[in-house]
This record gives sequence, structure tokens and C-alpha cells, in this order.
Amino acid sequence: MEGSEVARSYEDADRVLQVNEFSETSANDIKHLQEELRRLQAELDECRSLVTVAECEKENVVETEERKRKEEVASIQRIMEESVTEAVRNASSRYEKELSQFQKTNERLEAELQELRNKEKTDISREGVLAAVTKSLKRVGNLGGPLPFTSSTGESIENLEESMRKAQEDAEMLRSLVVPLEEEIKALKDKLRSTDEQLREYETAFANLVKRVGSDSLSEMVKGKGPAEVVEHLDEKLTSLSQGLQAEKASRSDLEMYVAVLNTRKAVMQEDMDKIKSELQEVCQLLEKEKKEHVQLKRTWQMANDQFLEAQRLQIMDMRRMQSVLTSEQQRQIAELKKKDERKMELERQVKSIEKKDSEEKTNEDKGRTSPFPRPSSAKLVKSSPVMNHKLSSSVKFDQELDSNMNTSTRARSIPDNLNLTENVFTEKRSLSSSALNGMSKDNVKNSSLVPLSSPPVKEAEATPSTPKKVPSLTQDQLKALSDRTPEIEDRKSLLDNARAELESCSLIGKRLVSESAWQQLEEE
Repeated sequence: MEGSEVARSYEDADRVLQVNEFSETSANDIKHLQEELRRLQAELDECRSLVTVAECEKENVVETEERKRKEEVASIQRIMEESVTEAVRNASSRYEKELSQFQKTNERLEAELQELRNKEKTDISREGVLAAVTKSLKRVGNLGGPLPFTSSTGESIENLEESMRKAQEDAEMLRSLVVPLEEEIKALKDKLRSTDEQLREYETAFANLVKRVGSDSLSEMVKGKGPAEVVEHLDEKLTSLSQGLQAEKASRSDLEMYVAVLNTRKAVMQEDMDKIKSELQEVCQLLEKEKKEHVQLKRTWQMANDQFLEAQRLQIMDMRRMQSVLTSEQQRQIAELKKKDERKMELERQVKSIEKKDSEEKTNEDKGRTSPFPRPSSAKLVKSSPVMNHKLSSSVKFDQELDSNMNTSTRARSIPDNLNLTENVFTEKRSLSSSALNGMSKDNVKNSSLVPLSSPPVKEAEATPSTPKKVPSLTQDQLKALSDRTPEIEDRKSLLDNARAELESCSLIGKRLVSESAWQQLEEE
């Protein structure tokens, strides 16, 4: 019993503990749910407030939009009413004016129609007189009818024949009167019909004229004038307009001619600009080429000068060594050879001075020469003189002897191979450039267009100066005056030719690559 009570008490305690735990967890859950509910309630209240605010704003926006729309509609209606009243007023005034003008023209036309009707009535009255005459004639015929019956039948037969004869005569007379009257009536009817048709045509033409010209100008034009005056006025306006049109056509032809001249001048100036661009490009190429050649020439000259000075120094050292081992007789021979060298150099200087004088005389003769026959140059005389030939031959022999004496191993060692190679390459380049420049100068003498250095010879068809596109409205004299060369172009061409001539004349082939002062110093040493 005690054990079961203890077990029961333990179970009751467990239940109480479980109930307490469950109550604690449920209380926590309830608190959490209450907090969540409060939060959701707050969010719901906030959303409701936002919705109410949005609805209020929407209503305000709708009200403002409706108010603006109503104001715009009212302003548009007011503007439309004003415009409609203004248009009605203008149209009514214009239509009233046109109506008054039409009434005036209608009255005038009715007056003309009344005149035509009066003329027609007079014609009809004439026709009525003729009808009365015919009626009287018929009445006379009736009075001259059958006489009262007599007793004799012969007289009745004679009277009947006579009455028949008279009736036939009356019928023929009436027929001769009625036929021309009927013809006259038909002619009058045709005339009346034609006048009615002309009147309708005039009315339609007048209505069309009103539509075309306008009411204001038509009222001014028709005011107090008849149809003939209106037509005459319109003819005058038409002639003035045709004269204005002719003047416009003449000015347009002048403008077309001026535009054609401007186009031709533009084409000529475009061609000149292209030529100037090509010339400038060619001059730039020449300048670049000359710069390269100048740099190469300077480098070659520096190398040659250094090598020459080195060779000269080695040669002088070898000569001093040789002089130190020579005998007195050999030294005497060397002194004689030096004297010969001095004489040879003196002769060369004299020959150069004479040739220089001869070249100056030639240039002076070429400038101031008047006779077509050239004088014999003094250079040829000098070269052909026996004294100079003897001196030159002796100098040549002396050169040969000197070369044979000085041809040693040191001199062969002092001249390197690369100097000869560079000189050959340089001479080839200079010859190519000079030949290209010569060809270019010849082409420039023949033609006015420039030819690049690297291009092949130009054909005659390609070298001819291009003429501008021929404008049909210009004459040959005008085209020639527009396409001729200006003095500026001629000056530029002569300047380029002079530059090319200077480039051709500045070839250094066969000249000494050492300066004159350095050469004199070497000779003194």
C-alpha cells in the first residue's frame, strides 16, 4: 500500500510538472502570438491610414483635373464662340457686300434683258400688223363668197368659178405674205435663243470670275464699269503680268549664265589647286630626298676625309722613314721631283684660271649675244695650242713617274675598300637623281603638269593640260579667259624649274671631297 501510494504520488508530481511545463510553453506561445497580433494590427492600421491618405490624394487629384478640364473646356468654348461670331460677322459682311454687288449686276443685266425684250416686242408688233392684214384679207374673201341664188344656173356656175379663182388668188397672196413672215419669226426666235445663251454664258463667266479673283478686288474692278471696260482692264493686267514674266525669264537666264561662269571658275580653281597640291607633294619629296642625300654625302665626306688624313699621315711617316735611309743622290732626286710637282701644280692652276675665264666669257656671250653664229671659245684655242699640249703631256708624264715611284704597300693599305664602295653607291645615286631630274625638267618644258621622280615617261595625251568641263551656255573665249594660266602660276612654274636646274647643277661627282683649306694643309705637310 505504501509503495503504491508513493508511486501514485510520483505520478501526480510528474503530471503536475508536465502540466506546469505545458502551461509555461503555452504561455510563451500566447505571448508571442499576442505580440505578433499587435504588430500585425499596427501594420494594418498603418495600411488603412495609407489607403485613406491615398484615396484623399486621388480625390484631390481628380477634383483638380476635373476643375482644370472644366476651365479648359470653358475657355475653348469661349474661344470657339468668339471665333464663330467673328467668322460669322466677317462672312456676313463679305456676303452682304457680294450680295449688293450681285444685286447691282443683276439689275444691270435685267435692264439689258428688258431692253432685249422691248426689242422683241417691237418685232412681235410688226408681226401682229402683218397678221391683221391677213385677217382683213380673209374677211374680204368671205364677203366675196357665193352670191344669192339666182334663177339661172349659168350665172351660178360662172360666179362659182370666179369665186374659186379669187380664192386661189387670195390663197397665193396670203402664202406669199405668210412664208417670209414665218422665216422672219424663226430668225427672231433663233436670235432670242442665242442672246439668252450668251446671257447665261456671261452670268456663269461672271460667277467664275468672282470665285477666282475674289470679292474685294472684283468690287474695285467692276465698280462703275461695263463688261467691255472690265475685259479691257483684265487684258491690261494680263499684258503687264506677261511683261513681268518675260523680265523674270531674262533675269533667270542671266542668273543661269552667272552660275555657269561660277561653276567653270570653280572647276578651273579646283584643277589649279590639285596641280599645286601635286607640285607641293613633289617638292616635298625632292626636299626629303635631297636631305637624305645631303646626310649621306656628309657622312661619306667625313669618312673619306678621315681615311684620307689617316692615309696621308701613314704616307708621310713612310716617306720620313724612307728619307732617313736614302743617300744624298736620292735626296737630290726627290728635291727635283718636288720642284717638278710644284711646276705641275702651277700649270694646273693656270689652266683652271684660263678655263674659269673662258666659262665666264661664255656665260656673258650667251646673255648678251645678238648674232646667231657662235664665236669660237678660248678654251678650245687654249686646249688646241701646242704649248699647252706640251705642258699637259709633260705633266701627264710627270704624274706617271710620280705614281710609279710612290706606289708602295703603305699607300695600298691606306685606301680601304669600303670607301670605294660608298663612293660608287653615291655616284650611282647622284646619277640616278640627276637623270630623273633631267627627265622631269624636259617634261616640264613640254608640258605644264608635274611628273613624280619614280614614275615612267608620261604620254603626250596624259601630259596635255586638262581643260574644264565645257558648259553649253559659255563661249570659247569665255572658257579660254577662265582657264588661262595666271601670272602667279607662271611665276611658280619658273621658280620650280629654277629649283630643279639648281638641283641638277649641284652634282658632286668627280670632285674632291676634302675642303680647300684641309687640302692646302696636307700639301704643306
